[in-house]
Amino acid sequence: TNDALRPLHDLGRHFLAREWQATMIGEIGGISLLFEMYDLFEKYVGRMLRIALAPVSVNLRQERVLISGSHLGFKVIPDIVIKDEIIMDAKWKQLEPAEPNFGVQSRDIYQMLAYARAYCAKHLVLLYPWYKDLQKDPGECWHSSVTGSNVTLSIATVDVGKPTEDVKVQLRNIVSSVQKHRNLVHS
Repeated sequence: TNDALRPLHDLGRHFLAREWQATMIGEIGGISLLFEMYDLFEKYVGRMLRIALAPVSVNLRQERVLISGSHLGFKVIPDIVIKDEIIMDAKWKQLEPAEPNFGVQSRDIYQMLAYARAYCAKHLVLLYPWYKDLQKDPGECWHSSVTGSNVTLSIATVDVGKPTEDVKVQLRNIVSSVQKHRNLVHS
C-alpha cells in the first residue's frame, strides 16, 4: 500500500543514519544527486541581479523574434536582459587565460551578436564563474568593441562561492563597469 513512498522512505533513512554513497563494495544502497550547473548558475546570477539592481528592470529568459516570415520564425532567448540595454549570458564554463580569447567559443560570440540585433542592445556581457587563476578579481571586466558597430562586448566573472552580499556587489560592479566603458568609448 505504501510502495509508492518506499524510495522516499529509503532516502530519509539513509540521511538519518548518515549513510553516504561511497566507492567501496558493500550492501548499503545509495543515491546520486546531480545538478545541471549551467542552469543553476544562470538562475542564481539572474536572481541575484534582480535583487542587486532593484528597482531596475531585470528580465530572465525574455523571448524575442529574430527572424520572421511566411515560413520562418526564429526566436532568441538570452539569459538576462537589464533595462533592455544590457544582454547578459551566463556561461558555466571555465575561462582559460592562456588560450586565445580566454577560450571563449566563437558560437558564444555569434549568439551574443544575434541577441544584440534582436534587442537593439549596445552592451553584451558574457558572464563566467570566477576562479583563482584568472588575472582579474571577480566583478571586473575585459571590454571590447564589436567592429563596425557601436556595440560593446564584455567578459566578466563572478565568484559564486562568496556570500550573497559579495555576489551582489560583484554584479553591480560588472553592470557599472559595462556602462562606464560604453560611455567612454562612444562619447
